[in-house]
Amino acid sequence: MEPRLEPVGLIDAVLALIEASSGLLALDQPLAAVCRQVDACGGVFSLAYSDIASTDGLLTALMSDRAFGRFDARATWAHVPPAAAVTSRASGGFVRSAYVDAVASGGEILVLLGGIPVRLSGVGATIWEQCEEPTTVDKMVDAAVAAHGEHPDAPQLVARAVDELVAAGALSEIQ
Repeated sequence: MEPRLEPVGLIDAVLALIEASSGLLALDQPLAAVCRQVDACGGVFSLAYSDIASTDGLLTALMSDRAFGRFDARATWAHVPPAAAVTSRASGGFVRSAYVDAVASGGEILVLLGGIPVRLSGVGATIWEQCEEPTTVDKMVDAAVAAHGEHPDAPQLVARAVDELVAAGALSEIQ
C-alpha cells in the first residue's frame, strides 16, 4: 500500500483532539479555540500506510508544502456562542439546554454540554438550531420539512429526534 494523507473533517478532528485534552473546559470558547488551532495548522490529516519507513517522502512534502499553502484541509465553520438565558417561558415547547460552546461545520453541529461533546446532524441539527428561542414541535416539523424535504412520517421523526435531544441533554422541555 502506498502511503497517503487524507483530510479529516473538522468535527471528526475536533472530537479526536478534545478526547486527548484534559484542559478543554479551562479555555474561553473551547470548541471555537480548537477550531481556530485546526485552521492555523491548515486542517488535520490522517496518514494511511503499511510501512512507516515508506512515509518519509510524503511527510516531508506535507511539512514543506504546508509552508506554501498546499495540503490545506481547513473547513468552513461557525461559532455558536451560548445565548443569554431565555426569559420567555411559554409552556408546551422546547429550548436549547445550557451549553458551554458550540460550532457548526459541514451541516453538523458540535455542542459541548458540560464537558461532554454531542454531535448533531440532519434533523437533530435542524431542530437544535430552531430551538434558540422556545419552539413548539409543530414549528420544528415545519423547519425540518423546509430543510430536508417532505416526508410522510415527518411529525413522528421529529418527535423521536426531540426525545433523543432531550435525553442527550441538548434540549429542555418548557413546563
